[in-house]
Amino acid sequence: MRRVAASIVACAAIPALPTAVAIAHLNRLGFADAVIVGAWLWQLSLVLMAGPLALTAGGCYLVGRPCGFRELGGLALAGLFAFFWACRLEPVHQPLSIRPHISLIGVLQIALIAGLSGLVLVAAWSRRGRVSVAIAAVVAAAGSVLMLLASTVLVEPARDRTAAVTSLATMVAEPAPQGSPSGRVLILGIDGLEWRAIERLVRTGRTPTLARLIANGRFYQLDNRRMAISPQIWTALYTGRTERDNLVGGFEAWHFTGASRPVIFLPHFGVHPVWMLDLFLARFQGLGGWTEHASTTVQIRTPPLWTLASAEGRRVAVFDPVPFRAVGEQVRGIFVWPGDEGFKIASAADDDDPAPVVAVEPYPDIAPHDPDAEDRFERARVELAARLFAETRPDLAIYYTHALDSLSHHHWDFRLRDSWFGGDPQGYVAEPFDGSPIAEGYERLDAALATLVSAFGEGTVVLVSDHGWSFSDYEHFLSPYGVLVIAHTGAAGYGGVADVLSVAPTVLSLLGVPADARMQRPLADVTGPVHAPRDYSTVRREFIFDDNPLDEAARRRLLESLGYFRAR
Repeated sequence: MRRVAASIVACAAIPALPTAVAIAHLNRLGFADAVIVGAWLWQLSLVLMAGPLALTAGGCYLVGRPCGFRELGGLALAGLFAFFWACRLEPVHQPLSIRPHISLIGVLQIALIAGLSGLVLVAAWSRRGRVSVAIAAVVAAAGSVLMLLASTVLVEPARDRTAAVTSLATMVAEPAPQGSPSGRVLILGIDGLEWRAIERLVRTGRTPTLARLIANGRFYQLDNRRMAISPQIWTALYTGRTERDNLVGGFEAWHFTGASRPVIFLPHFGVHPVWMLDLFLARFQGLGGWTEHASTTVQIRTPPLWTLASAEGRRVAVFDPVPFRAVGEQVRGIFVWPGDEGFKIASAADDDDPAPVVAVEPYPDIAPHDPDAEDRFERARVELAARLFAETRPDLAIYYTHALDSLSHHHWDFRLRDSWFGGDPQGYVAEPFDGSPIAEGYERLDAALATLVSAFGEGTVVLVSDHGWSFSDYEHFLSPYGVLVIAHTGAAGYGGVADVLSVAPTVLSLLGVPADARMQRPLADVTGPVHAPRDYSTVRREFIFDDNPLDEAARRRLLESLGYFRAR
């Protein structure tokens, strides 16, 4: 019995210890913190593996077969192999998603994983000689097959949207570009905006505002560098720096009991963390070894667009700019973020006195279980933002919405896969997309864009999305190219693929503000004269913590851990 117990404990260490080493490397943890994280992950692994391993030990006992590390290790290896590959396949995650589902293609992919895992198990349990060689051969062969399949569009959808964008380019072959860089920029951030849906709706005349922006602007596919998680992409977009520079890994960070620093990044294989670690950490917090904390904009270590523009004397108006918790900031202008009772609006008294006055705009009165609640709430956001943009006349205005992404998560028809966009020579079928809630959501979005553009007035409009959409099991998790349209600069037509890190320096150039010396060069075909870059390392952000749940000591520890100042 001791031998069995020792084997189970040893098997549990197989995934835990290497994962802890990877976490320590990604998060730059010290040795003591790495040991603590490894110990808690070992406990989690033991809990997850104890059941199957104990059943195996019981089965060995009933058939009179010795049960040792080789027998249990074979099962552990098969299970780890399955998890290692399953976590890369989106259909495995979809039964736990916002809209739980799985398609026939997803079932076939999971069956492939299960079959190959069975081969590993058979090899491990074989009584023939050279067991380790057989296991290695099966793992290598199965891994090669899976990698080959995963790299084809038969399994995972393509990222590019070239066909849809070139079709739009044909439709606006004779554009009528208006204006030139005016020193004022409106950023409209639309989470989950898809080029193929735009092409369909523009061609059928259902989104006139989008059509005008595209006809009067330069448009691109936006390469998000395979970042699938929205907080990472939007932070990179606003700062021109990667997620490693910004300390934003996703919607949450993990605080392991006894560790001095939070774990922000988990090791990935493909899109998702290895071993489906994020899901298991979320569901087993009851073990007491760690707690989940929501990410906030305080974590963004490099100054974002609104901070740099404000520091250079430009007036800004920022409306709830990210899909995770925004903490109010002191800027030259206004900053809006959601509070407990309504929208918090921090406005500077004047350009010479940055100390903010915080007001509250109550949320709309929405009845419980109102089926139109999300739509009404989004309309209230648009109306408030439009009023503030019109009143303050900022040089830089930012409006972000997650409504379209949420709508797509809830209403896409995974059973049809991408046939929504593959049934005729133009790349579309009239049904069911034309009558879907998603198409109706695009029409509402188009009306909202018209309201915001009109309220902002003269200036450049930057329409941008973090990722596109795949109407299949994969949703947006293969990071399909997003949308970037830069209108009213005098440049027009299709510009190819743009890097997400080029957006921030391009916007700064359009504002007439020097970019950070560590940023990429701006997109040359839409900007005016480019100022020499400067060093913004001394620029600091001032936060408004009036409704932040962290107490003062916790805030200081967080800021110290993020490198804002040294502990004394």
